[in-house]
Amino acid sequence: MLLSESLLLILVGTGIIVSPIYLYLRSKMTSSNKPRQYSKKTIFRVVGMHFLLVFTVTVLNVIILQALLEGSQLLTQRAIFVISIQVLCLAAALYGSGIYITAILFETFVTRKYLVIRFLHGPLSHMIIYISCLVAFANLSFISNAIHVSTSTELWQIFLILGVLAGIVAVIDNIANGILLLSLASSALIFGIFLFFNSQMNSFAHFFIGLEVGLLLGGALFIVQRLLNGKKLSWYEPINIF
Repeated sequence: MLLSESLLLILVGTGIIVSPIYLYLRSKMTSSNKPRQYSKKTIFRVVGMHFLLVFTVTVLNVIILQALLEGSQLLTQRAIFVISIQVLCLAAALYGSGIYITAILFETFVTRKYLVIRFLHGPLSHMIIYISCLVAFANLSFISNAIHVSTSTELWQIFLILGVLAGIVAVIDNIANGILLLSLASSALIFGIFLFFNSQMNSFAHFFIGLEVGLLLGGALFIVQRLLNGKKLSWYEPINIF
């Protein structure tokens, strides 16, 4: 197994375990219906946890990219292009995280409430982070193909199953963050683009396909269950799942 593949397993496995824990701790620390009653300690705990998650994800993604590029002697224009996309995706994810954290602090500690701050805290920042990470995962396959990395084809089932599990966890995250419908629409679009342009299957492609299957099927099941219970759907509706 390649180092980049091992790092992907570590990154996604950690996310599958840590993400629900983060949602649980966040729900407990912000359980009051009156946000201005939150202590500064509580808010900075949430901020600290989010920063730690984003920092870890970013660092591991950079190491995965470095591991893929190790030993590459000559990069084609196509390789440089897809690598540039990866860098831009990571930068956009960090930008979205900055918006998210700033909006939380502003919304909590400023007396007057601004609709634009709620929009930045809510769908905008979450969608920037989500789309950036989704494209980054898809782009790993393009990078692998562009620099002609031979991945472990015999382990494709592991990456596919891991992707499905990660997709289910992502659905839970999106439900909690209130962006399920927006995330499903963007996921379907990105998946279609991926299937059209991806020229060769590899470990990263199998993972991304599993991720999309978990996302789309898990999200569709939640929507069907919600409609059967007579509940309306909204483009932005945070739900406390704990």
